[in-house]
Amino acid sequence: MTNAMDFNKIRKKRRRAQLLKRMGALLGIVLILMVILSLNEMLVQEGILTRMRDFFGGLGGSGYPIAAPGGVLREVMAVEGDVGVLNDTNLYLYNNKGKELLNLQRMNDQTIALTAGGRILTYELGGTKYRIHTRQSLLLEKEHDHAITAMALGERGDYAVVSSSKQYTAQVTVYTPRFEMAFQWSSNEMVTGVALHPKGGKMVASGVGALEGVLRSTVYFFSFDSDKEMAKVEYPDQLILWIAYLDDNHIGVLTDTHYYVLDGEGNQLSEFSFDGEKPTALQCHKGDVLLLCENAEARSYTLLLVDARGKELGSLQLEQKVRDMQVGGDGVYLLTDQEIVRLDKTLSPNGAKPVSGVNRILLANEVLYAFTSEEIQALDSFGTAQATAPSSAR
Repeated sequence: MTNAMDFNKIRKKRRRAQLLKRMGALLGIVLILMVILSLNEMLVQEGILTRMRDFFGGLGGSGYPIAAPGGVLREVMAVEGDVGVLNDTNLYLYNNKGKELLNLQRMNDQTIALTAGGRILTYELGGTKYRIHTRQSLLLEKEHDHAITAMALGERGDYAVVSSSKQYTAQVTVYTPRFEMAFQWSSNEMVTGVALHPKGGKMVASGVGALEGVLRSTVYFFSFDSDKEMAKVEYPDQLILWIAYLDDNHIGVLTDTHYYVLDGEGNQLSEFSFDGEKPTALQCHKGDVLLLCENAEARSYTLLLVDARGKELGSLQLEQKVRDMQVGGDGVYLLTDQEIVRLDKTLSPNGAKPVSGVNRILLANEVLYAFTSEEIQALDSFGTAQATAPSSAR
């Protein structure tokens, strides 16, 4: 009897010791995660609990394909390795195994969504409200003083609001990743776009006006430690459609007739003329810019790939209509009515697969996704549906 009681005591002690070891190991893992995350600048801005919630909340999922959210598909976007879908009613976010992470109702019919650095910015075009989310948390919900005409989101989490103003035609207000005002600029021109420097402290803005009856677009360069522009570049009789930092010291500028690459001081490094064609689509990934131009009369298309320094990587003439396109990794993907075509970085085709009912494609963390009216599929490099979850194919 005594031996049995001693044995039970020993067993209980072992259980307690094992439990303490497991709790210690779990605590150690949590502490290590917190230390690793604390080295991330975004953690300082968003807080430990938010980052931990995003990390653990983003786990799980049974893999693709998954059911499409329905409604009218407006936009698809990559949020780091996650998949964002904006339809006519909501914004959805799914992880790389198909788990729904976020479901946000649109603010109005003109809701615009931007993504960068793991954050999601949604705003009312022509309204005053905007929100900033991570994959699991609402970070900020705010109402601007004036009607919003455009916004920009930086890789660091900083953002800019372009709005109307009482005294000026347009006003640009820039906020830090902690949502504190960092810079403000007012203009009597219409400001059509803003891009924030990847490391913060600088921005470029595009404005459009008229001089002696001729349309004139201008790119302005700003440093937040000065009230005046550092430089400006004018484009007479052109309309700027897109502007972005390609890396720390190169800016891409797309107009209705040309594509330019500038350095951080406003010096032009490269120029590409569309020769009467009209730019219809653009995709940018890590400085590589993929442009699609259309010749409506000839019913032909030109595909152009340019790197961050303005070097042409490839050019291709097409007769098939391109419904969607993606660039990333070592390839380019084109969606036509009948197939997905894969090209290398010289724009030489190296694979194609027939598809049916695909409306959009998206490249997120080197995984290609296809969107139909019924489901979202994860595809391999040549458009074949994967049999396993995307994470196992990387």
